[in-house]
Amino acid sequence: MSELNKIMNVISIEALDAIPTPIFFKNKEGFFSGWNRAFAEFCGLTSFSAELGGILEIYAEEDRKLLHDGGNIIVETSVTRADGKQRNVLLHKAGFVKNNGQTYSGLVGTMIDVTELRSAEKKADYLTHYDHLTELPNPVLFQDRLNTEIVHARRHDEHLAVFAIDIDHFKKVNNVFGHDLGDSLLKVVARRITETIREEDTAARFGGDSFTLLLRNIRYEEDAAIIAKKIHESIKQPFFLDDQEVFISVSVGIALYPLDGDNVQTLIKNSDVALHRAKERGRSTHLFFAPEMNLRASEQMKLQNSLRRALDRDEFIIHYQPQYDAESGRMIGVEALLRWQHPDLGMVYPDQFIQLAEHIGLIVPIGEWVLRTACQDAMVWNEENENQIRVSVNLSPRQFQQPDLYEKICQIINETGIEPAWLGLEVTESSVMQNVDYAVCVLTELKKLGVHLSVDDFGTGYSSLSYLKKFPIDLLKIDRSFITDIPKDSDDIAIVSAVVSMAHNLNLKVLAEGVETLEQKDFLHSVSCDEFQGFYFSRPVAAHHILQ
Repeated sequence: MSELNKIMNVISIEALDAIPTPIFFKNKEGFFSGWNRAFAEFCGLTSFSAELGGILEIYAEEDRKLLHDGGNIIVETSVTRADGKQRNVLLHKAGFVKNNGQTYSGLVGTMIDVTELRSAEKKADYLTHYDHLTELPNPVLFQDRLNTEIVHARRHDEHLAVFAIDIDHFKKVNNVFGHDLGDSLLKVVARRITETIREEDTAARFGGDSFTLLLRNIRYEEDAAIIAKKIHESIKQPFFLDDQEVFISVSVGIALYPLDGDNVQTLIKNSDVALHRAKERGRSTHLFFAPEMNLRASEQMKLQNSLRRALDRDEFIIHYQPQYDAESGRMIGVEALLRWQHPDLGMVYPDQFIQLAEHIGLIVPIGEWVLRTACQDAMVWNEENENQIRVSVNLSPRQFQQPDLYEKICQIINETGIEPAWLGLEVTESSVMQNVDYAVCVLTELKKLGVHLSVDDFGTGYSSLSYLKKFPIDLLKIDRSFITDIPKDSDDIAIVSAVVSMAHNLNLKVLAEGVETLEQKDFLHSVSCDEFQGFYFSRPVAAHHILQ
C-alpha cells in the first residue's frame, strides 16, 4: 500500500484535490510517492504513475535530516516543470511516521510559487539601485559602492578618484531637439563614459545630465587626468540626433581619496565643487579639487543666501547710462544698469551676481523689478522734460523665454502709465537664436505694442545679419569689445564699418557701446554710427541725476 493510500485513511483524495496549494509526499528513498491535483497541474503532470514519481526524484540534504530527526523546514529553491520552465518555489516540508510512531517513513510538503513575487522584488531592487534611462547605477547604489571601496582602500592603503561630470549646455539640446532625443543623447553619453573606464570602476547617473565616476586604485593624480582626457575626447566625437550631427562637451570635477576627503559625502561634495569651478573656467575642461575652492564655494553660498533676501530688503538700485544721438549730440535715451547695495560688501556690480541669479532662478523676479522701476523713473523724467527719454532695459535669456513675458510687459506698462515708445527692450543674440520662431513671435507682438527693440552685444554670439531680417528690431548695439582698440586695430575698424553699413541696408540703426575717447567717437561718426554710449559722454548715474 502506497504512503498516499495510508494517508487517505484519514483524508480523502477528493479533499486533497480541492486544496489549491500544491501538496506532495515523498517516501524514505526520496521519491515522490503522491501529490494532489494542484501539484500535478503545477508540474505539468498528466498521470499519477510511479514512473513520473521517479522522474521527479529530488533527494535533498534537508530531506535526509527530516527523515532521520523529524521536525519541519521551509526552503526556497528553483524547480523545473515538465514543460522545461523553471519556477521559484517555497517548500514547507515535514517528516511523518508509520502507525507505530517510531520510524520516520516519509515526508509531506506544500509548495508555493513565488516566481512573480521574486521577479517583482528583483524589479523593485533594480529600480531602487539603477537609473531606468541609462541603466547605470543611481546615487543610492553609487554611494553604497563608494563606501565599500573606501573601507577597502583604507585597509590596503590605496587611493580612489571620484568624478563629477555634467554635459555643457545640455538644456539647449532639449530645447532644440526635444526631450526624447535629449534622452537618446544621454544614453549614448552614458555608454561612451562607461567605455572609457575599467570594468572594476563604477559609472553612475545622478539625474538630469549629471554623471559620477568611482575609479579604484588610482595611484597618482596623473592617472585620473588621463581618464578625464579620454572622456573629453570620447564626448567630443559627433552625436547624431534626428539625422543631424551634434557636438557637445562635458565639464569634470575630480576629488581624490584620501587627499580630498575620507568619506562618501565629502568626496562627492568636493568633486561637485571642482565641477562648478570647471564650469566657471569656461567649461569643456576638468579640474581637481583644491581646498581654496571650498572657501570660494562658501563665499558663493553666503552671496546666494544674501541674494535671495536682497529683493525683499530693497537692496537693489538702478543706475542709468545716457545714450546720445550722433548728429545732434542730444541725449535720447538711457540704459538701465542694475546695482546691488550689499549691507556688508558695499556696491556689488552685475558681473558678480547676475550669473548666480540666473543659476538659482531669481533672475526673472529681479528682471521684473528692474523693468517696473525703470518705467517708473522714465515717467518722472518725461513728465518734466520736453525731450522725451527712452529707457532701455536688458531682458535676460531666461526672462525672454518666459511664456508670459508679453503679458508681464503689458501689465507693467499699464501699471506705470509709461508710453510704450519710451520703453526700449534689449535682447542678446543668444536669446533670440535659442528659438528663432518663438523670438520672432514675441518680438513682433512687442513691436505692435510700440516698444523699441534692440539686439545687445551684437557680434559676440553666433547669429548673422541674414538672421536679423527675421526679427522686427530697431537697433543693433555693437559690443564694446569691438570699440576698445579703435582706431589702432584695423580688424575692429573693418568689422565695425561693415556692421554699420549692412545694418543701414536693413534699415536698422546702430549704437556703439563703450565709447571712451574722442578718437573712437570721431571714427564712429565718420562711418555714420547713429548713437553713442560710453564713459566719454557719461558714466552711469543715479536716476535723479539724469535731468541735471
